[in-house]
Amino acid sequence: MKKGFFLSSFALCLHAKGASRRMVLLFLCILLGFSICVGTAGTAFGEEGVIYEGSCGQENTSGKKVLLAYDTKHGSTSEVAEKMAGELCASGLQVDTQLAWNVEDVASYDAVVLGSPIYWATFLPGALNFMDRYRSTLASKTVAVFVLSTNTDKTTGLVDENSLEFFVEPVLDQFPEIKPVGSIGLIPGRILFNEVLPMEFVNLKLSGYDVVGDLRNYDVESAWTQEIAALLK
Repeated sequence: MKKGFFLSSFALCLHAKGASRRMVLLFLCILLGFSICVGTAGTAFGEEGVIYEGSCGQENTSGKKVLLAYDTKHGSTSEVAEKMAGELCASGLQVDTQLAWNVEDVASYDAVVLGSPIYWATFLPGALNFMDRYRSTLASKTVAVFVLSTNTDKTTGLVDENSLEFFVEPVLDQFPEIKPVGSIGLIPGRILFNEVLPMEFVNLKLSGYDVVGDLRNYDVESAWTQEIAALLK
């Protein structure tokens, strides 16, 4: 999808009128393509970026075993996943939390929670790769899905429901075997201009994007986690 978007943008640049304008637009398109390719290549982190991987709830010997797999770009999804894991364990479950790229076993778990930020209108590659690698196994598992997004309503601070239609459902449609339980977790995320690539910054500015900062809302995260915990037990 991103390759097609880049090629279309490239073609528009070539057809721009005026040699100088074509050169400028061509340069911008090349930078845009580079930003897309590099920006979706995998996990990257800003200065405060972290990766959380760990286990909790071992004392819940009768609780179901849950894998919480996620991908993260600058660490905010990792921090949300860590809080989520703690709440799931507090509800009586046993939880292993791993970066999606690092998961080597799914079959031994009773349920899976998968998370990703929305990035360039889709999930990060680690989450997509995870669903592709384990699609047949996930078809027989209880699966819950959450995303972080800065596509929020300025009045409520909540993620706009249209994010489901535009960003989440197109991804899930690629994996019809996977049937998430409950609602999709729409968790307000974080975007800081100092964490994005130069061309991403230009693109955000040109599109009038002014929602910036740490928009995460742990009350929203907690409410969704409690909803899902009841379905995973």
